[in-house]
Amino acid sequence: MLKYSFVLLALVLFAPNALAWSFECRRASAGQEPFCKYIGNIKRLYINDNGVLLVYFERPVDLSKAKIVGLSAKVNKSAGIKITEKNRFYVDKVFALLLAAKSHEKQVSFHMNAVEDGYLKIDRVWLDD
Repeated sequence: MLKYSFVLLALVLFAPNALAWSFECRRASAGQEPFCKYIGNIKRLYINDNGVLLVYFERPVDLSKAKIVGLSAKVNKSAGIKITEKNRFYVDKVFALLLAAKSHEKQVSFHMNAVEDGYLKIDRVWLDD
């Protein structure tokens, strides 16, 4: 009986975290651009001097969902942002937000509405509770 109590306690404590991520793709309404949304933790951040910021998902996502709405991404483990002079201020803020979320193990939400170089392109980020 005690063994089952520990199993039940473990399910109650850890199940919400195990199911805390999601990935969905859809069109918001008729005539609007398709988008995908990821909600979950960040596994890894990557930035290089070639102007690429990559954010690795907690788990690989199902790209068939993106393909259904017309986003033909090829990478299912991360999404990214190309850094340009035009968006440098935005990317700096996004990187700071993502770094804080990673450091404090907070969930984030990404909105991705395009594909660049095979990666879903992040265009909005939320820091969740």
